[in-house]
Amino acid sequence: MHQQIRKNSNNFFYFCLASIAAVEILSFLIACHFCQWPDTDPKSTNLTRLVVIADPQLTDRTSYKFASSDGPLLWILRTLCDVYLARVAQVARHLPDGGADVAVFLGDVLDGGWRFGDAEFADEWRRFRRIFWLPPEV
Repeated sequence: MHQQIRKNSNNFFYFCLASIAAVEILSFLIACHFCQWPDTDPKSTNLTRLVVIADPQLTDRTSYKFASSDGPLLWILRTLCDVYLARVAQVARHLPDGGADVAVFLGDVLDGGWRFGDAEFADEWRRFRRIFWLPPEV
């Protein structure tokens, strides 16, 4: 009896996990499919597509007081944040009619950036570049 309950609860857990993952992935695919640039004159060569990303804060050691700066909870939070922001950037790059030419970031990009020393700031900047796939010249 207890084994059957345990098996059912494990199956339910895996079902929930798979459902959440599917919804997370499908929501971005659907958003990308239905998000289109406005119609413009096809003869226009002077067209710049701009995407605005508002407040894309990277989670870091200063973000949450309940997550120790070197613990597994912070690693999980950072990973979830990075994956989410990378998907947002991917949607902006791969819109059906072509990606954005320019991206404007509004807000503080690094949660604790003003508290970091040079080395930690450089690490977070590399992380930001990796997430948003910025070219080397940026």
